[in-house]
Amino acid sequence: MLRAWALVLALLPGCVTVMDDGDDDISTPPRVEQKKAPEPPSPATPAPPEVAILDLHEEAGADPSLVRIVGTVVNRSNQELGRLNVRIEARDPQGRVLSRVIVSAAADVLPPGTSTTFEASLPRSGSIRDYNAEVMR
Repeated sequence: MLRAWALVLALLPGCVTVMDDGDDDISTPPRVEQKKAPEPPSPATPAPPEVAILDLHEEAGADPSLVRIVGTVVNRSNQELGRLNVRIEARDPQGRVLSRVIVSAAADVLPPGTSTTFEASLPRSGSIRDYNAEVMR
């Protein structure tokens, strides 16, 4: 009867048949450990260059319907930066953007430790509380 069950179990997929030949020492097949596949290394992501905007302020312009915004971009990194654009936003007291413009920095290339200026014109409004500028690459 035991051999009949062994035959049935042998026919089931994935089953291991252990035959009892009268010996009390029944051993199981050695356990196979599955090794984890090594995780692929994460791609290196370069840190963004350190760029600062200083002296952002409003100046009088020729057109009274526009406000002229000027500032300075400083390259504090050890890399040469090129083709810098600056996004300037005029905001109301609640922080909502009233107007936005993107301008290029005055210098095409900004070596490490140097600075350049930028300027933009935005529509004048009594609702403007402040300006925000951000360097875009």
